[in-house]
Amino acid sequence: MNQYEGLFIVEGKIGDDDLGRVISQIEEEIKKNKGEVLESKSLGKRQLAYTIKRNSDGFYVLINFKLQGPSLHKIQEKLKLNQKILRDLILKKS
Repeated sequence: MNQYEGLFIVEGKIGDDDLGRVISQIEEEIKKNKGEVLESKSLGKRQLAYTIKRNSDGFYVLINFKLQGPSLHKIQEKLKLNQKILRDLILKKS
């Protein structure tokens, strides 16, 4: 299994309950593809450098997880469908 670090920007207009649901959806998608979530934390709400989908601020969420390489593409495609996630970046840790 490879270890990955994912940084997600969730729209800033949602409340804390909705933020928790979005984080849970990301974690469930990882687990559904036989992955393991190592750490998940919210880095708080921050001002964006430029407007993304009419949002000037967003919640930053950092998730460390383990996953088989071929499953990563499936997760990325599924997360692109979530309207509340503005941007995501998933990097492989060495």
